[in-house]
Amino acid sequence: MLRKERKNMTKGLKEVLDIMDKGSFVEIGARACDKETSIYSPEVVFGSDGVVTGYGTVNGKAVFIFCQDEDVMGGTVGAAHAGKIKRLYKMAQKTGAPVIGIINSKGFRIEEAVDGLEAFADLYKEVLKAKSKVLQIIIKDKSSVGSMAVLAETADFILERGKTENPNVISRLLDILPLSKERENEPGDIKDDLNRLCKGMREENISPVDFLKEISDDRFIQEYKPGIGMKTVTAFIRLAGRTVGAVVGGTGEKGDLWMDVQDVEKIAQFINLCSSFNIGILSAGSNCGVDMEGAKEPGMIKALCRLAENIVKAKVPKVSILMGDWSGLGYTLMGSKAFAMDVVFAWPQARVMMINPNQAVSIICPGLKPADISDKAAEYEHSCCNVDFLLERGYADKAIDPEESRKYVIGAFETFYGTY
Repeated sequence: MLRKERKNMTKGLKEVLDIMDKGSFVEIGARACDKETSIYSPEVVFGSDGVVTGYGTVNGKAVFIFCQDEDVMGGTVGAAHAGKIKRLYKMAQKTGAPVIGIINSKGFRIEEAVDGLEAFADLYKEVLKAKSKVLQIIIKDKSSVGSMAVLAETADFILERGKTENPNVISRLLDILPLSKERENEPGDIKDDLNRLCKGMREENISPVDFLKEISDDRFIQEYKPGIGMKTVTAFIRLAGRTVGAVVGGTGEKGDLWMDVQDVEKIAQFINLCSSFNIGILSAGSNCGVDMEGAKEPGMIKALCRLAENIVKAKVPKVSILMGDWSGLGYTLMGSKAFAMDVVFAWPQARVMMINPNQAVSIICPGLKPADISDKAAEYEHSCCNVDFLLERGYADKAIDPEESRKYVIGAFETFYGTY
């Protein structure tokens, strides 16, 4: 049998080196090769078996990394290939270091038949075991197919292969997240003033991203799945040096601002991610509700149930800011102390409604003339929707000036850290 070593620099190895700190990468299993079976006796066996594996540092932090190498056997999955990745995950669990994977899979190596299937089953089990212990970041090619594409979906973060910003995104994630899910969310260095006023909050209808930049330490923000669920923003920010997961509603076009099924699914995943890393949750926004017409969409009711379960199960501090109008299930799940929030702040213009006041009055007082509806609606709003009502009932803890949002939110999170 002829053994053919991998050439010095392949696409897979180059992609790994582009991510790692210069000179830090140590490759393991470089000479691993596929097994012979009764039906597969190749004249040539390739070293590395189509996947580069090893360890090193990213921005000074220890990581394990693998990359399917299309230059070697097309990057297809075989027994040795899967075994190398499995070993990497086992090492990561022992050390508590994150795993970074680059997936460019063209499927299984047909020649290895059941050997490949068994090896992948063993790998997949190990990946799922690691999910509850270490951070997993996967860079996936759009063309990836088969079981490795499914495996990628178990990762905490999925990035698109080929994006020039991927190394920077990975570096930022490693900076803001606990590298192991068994570690506490400890505060980092703080340069920003904890009591800084948020001057940008004076702007009417401030965007969710600008709101988060205003309250975050040094205007830091790292969005989570920015291209999915366009009516809400999910992002990591820093408050008093700690990472906080923020969910902010109030985006969209033509006044259509209520969450659809994509928003709900994204938020449910984000809440679960924050919970697993012991990261506090900030919920904020205007025009926050659930599009109940969207309940007809496949999966909407189940997505809402998942969101509700994830919020209640999240054993982390949860703080809400009612910035504008909140309604129905949006308020129940993301703004209510009765359901999950530890502290609720309200801006002066905040309102919480079951339905629009004009609609409510039309139902309660069906005989009203159209000219009288607006006056009655204002009376209805004052009696059971506005900030005064929320404070009197204890549904909100404090009305705050928008410019003071940062200091109050920081105080609330610092109070509740350590109570879960």
